[in-house]
Amino acid sequence: MATEEPRSLLSPEEEGVLTPFREKWEKELASLEHQLTALISRKSELNRMLASLDGILPRNDDSDVAPNAVPIPKEPSPGPGLAGAAAAKPIIRQSASSGRKVFTPVGAYWLPLLEALKELGGRARRDEVLELVGKKMHSILTPEDQELLPSGIEVRWKNRVAWQRENMKRRGLLRDDSPLGVWEITDAGERWLGGQLSRQFFYMLVALRIGHLSGGQPHPVTVGGYRNFVRQWAHEFGEPALAEADNHVLLDPMVLLWKDGYMELKKYEPTGNLWRDFSELGDVRQLVGSGDWTMRLTPEGRAMLATLEEQAKMINKRRADVERLKKLLEDAPRSYEFLSAYVRELELHRNEEDIFIRLAFQNVSVGGASGRGDTFVTSPYSELYDKPLEASQKREVRQWWHGKIQREAEGHDDLRARLARFHSLKGGS
Repeated sequence: MATEEPRSLLSPEEEGVLTPFREKWEKELASLEHQLTALISRKSELNRMLASLDGILPRNDDSDVAPNAVPIPKEPSPGPGLAGAAAAKPIIRQSASSGRKVFTPVGAYWLPLLEALKELGGRARRDEVLELVGKKMHSILTPEDQELLPSGIEVRWKNRVAWQRENMKRRGLLRDDSPLGVWEITDAGERWLGGQLSRQFFYMLVALRIGHLSGGQPHPVTVGGYRNFVRQWAHEFGEPALAEADNHVLLDPMVLLWKDGYMELKKYEPTGNLWRDFSELGDVRQLVGSGDWTMRLTPEGRAMLATLEEQAKMINKRRADVERLKKLLEDAPRSYEFLSAYVRELELHRNEEDIFIRLAFQNVSVGGASGRGDTFVTSPYSELYDKPLEASQKREVRQWWHGKIQREAEGHDDLRARLARFHSLKGGS
């Protein structure tokens, strides 16, 4: 059966950083190997010379060991090419299906790293963060991830987390000015984390839903069929792009649910004409790429599905509240005086949330705040913003509103000039 070409383990940016180091270290290694060969040869020659003097010259009384007690290195046993040298190295486990080492994709470290920092108060020492990341990823990391690097100093997965931290700093998700040994999340990192947690929730819910399609019976599925179900529910979730993610993004939550005992997975083996539990097979990631497998929820899985469905209802309600609030804010009238007052608030360097709360809801109250149907919203701030929305949704509404008001203000020449001056000063500060 043909296998897919493995995805690159490193991003282009990582390759650009690491390639010069590899070239340098390869040259240094070649130089050391040359020196080592010469030293071994010289050592063997000296041992033979000393052994030849044994019995001719008296022993050196200051020495505790006779010259001929020095072991003469054995010549390497003959073998084809480098086979002898390779046999002396520790055997590294490889995946049975492809013969290649299996590593966790580097992008998989981002979410647990940011989660760990968030749980540690947004800022923590490197060792604390890595310890918590390791606990979060214990069911994902492969044996190859757990191996020591050739330097013998650090475990591979910890090294890869450190490299990903550099990428995340360049993306603005982690601070690049933290003290040495301290890692710290940024506001942008918290926003990214919120979006990822929402996606993770969606993929987990989808996996449980697919596993329950046949009730208490195993449900057969393929990668294509699995993705079709994801597409259906992604539209209902309001984010169709979620269905176009890579296979491992869609399917890893299913594997995690299986590992934690929430579902049963069995793979069809054509050669033996039988279904085998995933636990009887090798690397699970290699198995979910072709052919059929069956899914069935355990009692714990059905309980989790019920819990997540309730959470999904709450998410949908909050999303509806966000859209309802945006509609109210969009429909409220805005005069030139209102837009000028808004620009003045910016020029006075007011806090963006304070500006939003003071002006946006004042404007809505002036224009009226009728809700859907017969519902009348007496306090949009309390009923549609402060109580029901989470911090990330409040931030989304505020950013949307500020962008809308500034675009309207730019329709007036004098306000456009003031806004341009404000952004110029803000960018230079």
